[in-house]
Amino acid sequence: MSDLLGDAFVEAIEYLRGRLTLSQTDWLQILTAADQRAEEIVDDTADKMRGDLLSALTGIFEAGGTLRDFQDQYEAIARRTGWKGTSPEMAGWHSELIWRMEVFGARAAGRWEQAMKLHREAPQMGYCFRYVTAGDDRVRHNHAQWHGVILPVDHPFWLTHFPPNGFNCRCLPQIVSRVTLARYKWTITPDDDKRLRIPPDAGFDNNVGMAWAKLQAT
Repeated sequence: MSDLLGDAFVEAIEYLRGRLTLSQTDWLQILTAADQRAEEIVDDTADKMRGDLLSALTGIFEAGGTLRDFQDQYEAIARRTGWKGTSPEMAGWHSELIWRMEVFGARAAGRWEQAMKLHREAPQMGYCFRYVTAGDDRVRHNHAQWHGVILPVDHPFWLTHFPPNGFNCRCLPQIVSRVTLARYKWTITPDDDKRLRIPPDAGFDNNVGMAWAKLQAT
């Protein structure tokens, strides 16, 4: 699981633990447009199930568990809460979607926290994010166009385009310094690059990491 969450494992786990202290309403107020995401269906039963699922996810991540472990708990939680929102045929798909969304959301929040700390402590290093896709034929066309975009960590682009940028999005924000840029002969993307005007998927024009940072600051 530490491999799945990447080098932001500690920060990602802290994010998930923090999510457990929030009601769904509170989180949706923090993360603009998150209510359009598939797992964020809010009524009394769904909200109770969401909390139980998030608790299960956090425990599984900490223990180094797998998607199969989560799917087993998903089925048990659905039965216990009387959730009728997902048919048995769709349970596997829905549980995997929730798993992927939370894994990549936690990793993004952890990566954002790492980058902001580096930026505060060593601004002279010129830290940037580099947009990186999975690099295969499953990458969406608009996401593929963002591959290789490099911008300072405090650039406005990242307010709306910090991955994940869609359902099952596997894109990642790579933290790079001016030393890394020089080593690979990479350059910062100019502000007039047309790729920066491509919108993210509907409901994903937000930044999980920034939302989490704002919550921690309150």
